[in-house]
Amino acid sequence: MKILITGGEGQLGRTFRDLLRPAHEVEAPARERLDVTDARAAERVVRRFVPDLVLHCAAFTGVDGAESARREAFRVNVRGTAHLLAAARAVGATTALFSTDQLFAADTADPIPESAPPDPPNHYGWTKCVAEGVGRRYASMGGDLLIVRTSWVWGGADSFPLRIARLAREGEALSVVDDVVSRPTWVGGLADRTMRLLEAGVRGTVHIADSGTASKFDITRATLEILGIECAIERISAAEWGAPARRGAYSVLSLDRMEETLGHPARHWREMMHEELPPAVARGKTP
Repeated sequence: MKILITGGEGQLGRTFRDLLRPAHEVEAPARERLDVTDARAAERVVRRFVPDLVLHCAAFTGVDGAESARREAFRVNVRGTAHLLAAARAVGATTALFSTDQLFAADTADPIPESAPPDPPNHYGWTKCVAEGVGRRYASMGGDLLIVRTSWVWGGADSFPLRIARLAREGEALSVVDDVVSRPTWVGGLADRTMRLLEAGVRGTVHIADSGTASKFDITRATLEILGIECAIERISAAEWGAPARRGAYSVLSLDRMEETLGHPARHWREMMHEELPPAVARGKTP
């Protein structure tokens, strides 16, 4: 199968590339070769390669950064998605889009089903909500589309657990928010489950994450325990942290559809960290 991955140098794009080669013919250009905000560039790359599947990983992912770079976040997340889908439709490619728990203000204590109406608490979430709308219109016109929502993806060098490990080893004092909860998700599992759901014929919207819930404080404590790093951690509130973007207090995605389709429960985020964090360190992703 011929597979085009946008955002090929990002955390998720690199993971897909490594997972899918050499079994498939994979093209994973960095932004310099495929800027999805350029409609002509997207059309040119897609028409030249003629993929069977497009994994649209290119995105503006900075939740706080989007508050001060609103136009750029919209250009990448909304216009970029529209350009990519138009190009994919022209060659009949199946497409997977990646979305976020930040579609939901999520101040209740119940997992959020795929059918829940969006209520984005921040600009980043709003751009992904609009991008999903672009995707649904594409699907309504016959486009073959899967929308994957996920949360708190980690595994790359700049992901939260690895940044925490670097700071702790450098002797930084750690103050970490403990009153915002979601589902951590190992990037390798996200890529693998996306492919299995696509192969099973799943379309529409599906949530993919690891099981269990955590705050960033919980993740920090687990990271230090797993890596054997001694460091004091201060537990603080989101209000005390004062991030530019508001987050919902409980943006926990329901995993029912994913688990029913795959036939087994998702693995717990702590289990995934115990298995995958030490190898990440061994590969030199932290000092």
